[in-house]
This record gives sequence, C-alpha cells and structure tokens, in this order.
Amino acid sequence: MKEDGKQLTKFDSMAPLHQLQAGRLFARPFGKTLHLILISAVLALGSNFAGVAMAQGQSKSVRKQLAKLAPCLPADTSLDQIATYSPKRNVTVGEKLIELNARCVRGRVVGSNNKEIRFFHNACWGIPPPDYLEIQAEQKRKLAQLKKKYTVIVISCDPRIP
Repeated sequence: MKEDGKQLTKFDSMAPLHQLQAGRLFARPFGKTLHLILISAVLALGSNFAGVAMAQGQSKSVRKQLAKLAPCLPADTSLDQIATYSPKRNVTVGEKLIELNARCVRGRVVGSNNKEIRFFHNACWGIPPPDYLEIQAEQKRKLAQLKKKYTVIVISCDPRIP
C-alpha cells in the first residue's frame, strides 16, 4: 500500500519512459488500456521524445497552462516542436512559452507584457538553392520587421540534417 492508502499495482515500479534502455519492448499503461511502445525506434532516430519529457518533467500547473495554449498555436507549430537546438539540451516551443509566461487571449498567444507572440520558422535546406543569400536577406528583413511589433520565437533548423 502507498502512504495515501491506494493499492500498488505492478506498473507503479516501472521506470519512466526516458530511463528505459534502447531495444526493449515494454508495456506501459495509459488510462485503462495497455499500449505497446517500441522505445528503440524513438531512440534510434535520435529524438529526445520531447512530448514525453515535457509531460514527465513538469508540474500539473505547467501542463495545464500548456494545454490552454495549444489551441492558440498556428497550424505549423506545436508545443513539443524544438525551437532551439543545443548540444546539452534542446528547448521546445512549450518551454519557451512557459519562460515568457504566455497565455491564450482571444485566440492569440500573448506574453506577460501583453505583446502578441509570433513564431518565425527559419528556411531549412540540405543543399542551399542558388539564391540562398537573397532568401536569407529576406528572412532577416522579415524577422526584424516582426520583432518591432511582436515577441518572436525563432524556430531554428535541426543541425543534424545535412
């Protein structure tokens, strides 16, 4: 029995998803159903599985705040999308929004300073097109223009993609 009087189940002693070894097929309860997850596929792709990390590492209030923000995000942006890539730790859009104390007001994402938050996606390519310098100059101009009026979260390219 737990301290709060509830019965222990065999799943209470399972390791969190991010601590499981690659290559192991395991069963994990979600609600009343039992789903099989192949964690090695996620790890083989090199993903840090941001959605799971966010759900396990954050408090209920943070998860509630993120759930309220999700409907206000543009169609091309998600909370578990990586905004900043780093060798130590990638930062997701959700984490950036929490950092900015964002909230949803009339269908728009707004920061603590009541400024609307916009998302800017950098152009990503493996082999740059012939006119990539003009594209980069246009992007810089658009970004500077956005930053004058809005708080901007820049979503960078994955450096692991050649």
